[in-house]
Amino acid sequence: MNTNADIALAILIAMGVLVLLSLMGAYLVIGMAWDKSPLHNRREHGLAAAGWTLAGRALLLRCPRCGRGHIFRSRFHMNEACPACARLFWRNEGEWTGPGIIDFTFATISGLVAWAILLILGAGAALQLVIAILAALAAGVIVSRWSRSFWTLLLYISGEMDETISRAP
Repeated sequence: MNTNADIALAILIAMGVLVLLSLMGAYLVIGMAWDKSPLHNRREHGLAAAGWTLAGRALLLRCPRCGRGHIFRSRFHMNEACPACARLFWRNEGEWTGPGIIDFTFATISGLVAWAILLILGAGAALQLVIAILAALAAGVIVSRWSRSFWTLLLYISGEMDETISRAP
């Protein structure tokens, strides 16, 4: 291996460590939100869904409250509220920040990992650049719906998602 390949391998190892630490951090944040959640006591009385059920709803892009309504109307358009239970998904203008940071992180990691792999394989500089950019763009687009879904789950667990919209009769 040459020096560039050694650097690329070090970057891959560092990205692996960062991903592991990020997952641990997400687990802790959701766990702390759950401990302080108004839903926590309701679960003991059978009134709220279990944590794995909520995570499954987020993976399926469903409303964390009822599990029936879709969070997204189309690929890039999120519903304002749940079509089934009318619970507001998007209440504050700043709620795009958390999912945006998650998307940016996944895009950056994907671009760096693609670049490092191509560097280890001995690909040319132009190919490294093009593939790394495409990997970053693809990762950002692919993860965007799930980052918003899990952010909505975090808002629900923390009690921030408590308003409903009024429906016309």
